[in-house]
Amino acid sequence: GETAGFLLVLFAGLPLYFAQTVVDGVLKGLGNTRRPMRHALLSNALVVALDPLLIHGLGLGVPGAALATVAARGVTLAVAVRALPRTKEARPASPCTAAELVRAGLPMSGDFLARALVGMALVDIVATFGTTALAGYGVGQKVMLAGVMVFYALRQAALIRTARGEPAGRPVVTGLTAGV
Repeated sequence: GETAGFLLVLFAGLPLYFAQTVVDGVLKGLGNTRRPMRHALLSNALVVALDPLLIHGLGLGVPGAALATVAARGVTLAVAVRALPRTKEARPASPCTAAELVRAGLPMSGDFLARALVGMALVDIVATFGTTALAGYGVGQKVMLAGVMVFYALRQAALIRTARGEPAGRPVVTGLTAGV
């Protein structure tokens, strides 16, 4: 019931999520890791603000939580797309082939798929406790995600620098220091 309504809205918004991921990937590939971090923070802040408004304020319940996520991703995508023309970084000298992209991205897609499946299972379990518990869980998850974005951005920056043959410093130390 409630889980299906949540997932129906969330899955309908997947194209926005994937488009946002592509735009941020382009920016990261150009060496701009700051904008994707700002985009992630914007998206998470919007979700945290929209969740209570849509769930309780407008009385949409569980689907309101998913709608908040989709709306936040849509706004963030619009902001990110506007950032692309202003990006002045040089393009890479040699583009990757499709096979190289698949070889590099496939393991990462498995990681994200596993996280998504576990997340869906947890939502299903929490949904058995009712709408309020599920809404609280959703808000808590989104706040937690905002907190881990610092670690994620530092990891991404280190990976990009390493892939370009640039020194990455000590990303673990930097990440832990930033997290503290």
